[in-house]
Amino acid sequence: MTEQTVQIIITLKVKENDLSFERPIDITNLEKDISSFSQEIGSQILSMMLKLLDDMLRDIVPDDWRNVGTEKRSVLFECGYIHFKRRIYQDSKGVRHKPLDELLELEPWQRSSRALEEMSGALAATNTYRKASTLLSWLVKAAISPSTIGRYLRKTGQRIQEQEGMTIAGEEQGQIETEVLYAEADGVYINLQGEEKKRAEVKVGVIYTGKEAIGKGRNRCTNKVCITQLGGSNEGWQLKMRDTIYHYYAFDSIRLLVAGGDGAVWVRKSFEYVGLPKVDLLDRYHVIRDIKRAWGKDMDISSLLYELFTKGWYVVRGRLLANIARSKYETVTRIKTRSVNFRKSSTSNPK
Repeated sequence: MTEQTVQIIITLKVKENDLSFERPIDITNLEKDISSFSQEIGSQILSMMLKLLDDMLRDIVPDDWRNVGTEKRSVLFECGYIHFKRRIYQDSKGVRHKPLDELLELEPWQRSSRALEEMSGALAATNTYRKASTLLSWLVKAAISPSTIGRYLRKTGQRIQEQEGMTIAGEEQGQIETEVLYAEADGVYINLQGEEKKRAEVKVGVIYTGKEAIGKGRNRCTNKVCITQLGGSNEGWQLKMRDTIYHYYAFDSIRLLVAGGDGAVWVRKSFEYVGLPKVDLLDRYHVIRDIKRAWGKDMDISSLLYELFTKGWYVVRGRLLANIARSKYETVTRIKTRSVNFRKSSTSNPK
């Protein structure tokens, strides 16, 4: 060992097994060597844990299952590629079972863990496939192609859609009690890759029972539930909204549904199948935007919005109607003046 290296020895005990790791760390490349060493330790610990899990599963499989041997498998986890063996069983009907694969939720021929697939989907949702590939390859220290990223994203999205699309008919209603339930819906456009359409709209819904302050000028929704849908029919979206509300909230305790959105037809119809007394409201963002567009040049918008949100509509109604009347008068006067000037100009400059 030279003066530029430090020898590190780490000993870990996993159940009755001792694991020892020894490696020289170059102090001129300290961060990279430590990161690589940590990943190496994580890989060996995970490999050991998979063996222990397979041993534990051996003791709890049904008595009529027969061990027919072991098979090798390689899976890419967050800590890198792990090569391991697991036992194969055959039941009384001749069907083969791999308990460790089922525990890890690994499908036949699946090369990456579910956690890694979901990580790649999260990266691809906000980046191109190529950039997501570069980032994920750097994180796990293994080459992952852009096409693989796309496959993982579609697989994860399909799994989420199937989970959210599961009907809950016949289930007991939820346990969250509230007399007033709030729900909002909106559309978010995302870019598509490798598809005929370049963009698609994702329906997004947020359901909650109220808001609580978490800081100055900051609030969060209480008992919040979020749902999404890419593609599908409007009716399917309405059924999903209904089933979600019934599944999470004590439906019989709800007396009023306050539905917010941007006023679009599909947003208002999102709650048609819920079957609760409903009030439709423009959300705060669109109220502020529309008022600024209509009266931003003619009125003190700050004071108007303050009174609207603290005192209510009827306090500002008179101001808005007066401004509308004045705007109409000024518009009519402007048109008349232009007409008179045009006639004078035509008379003084005949063709």
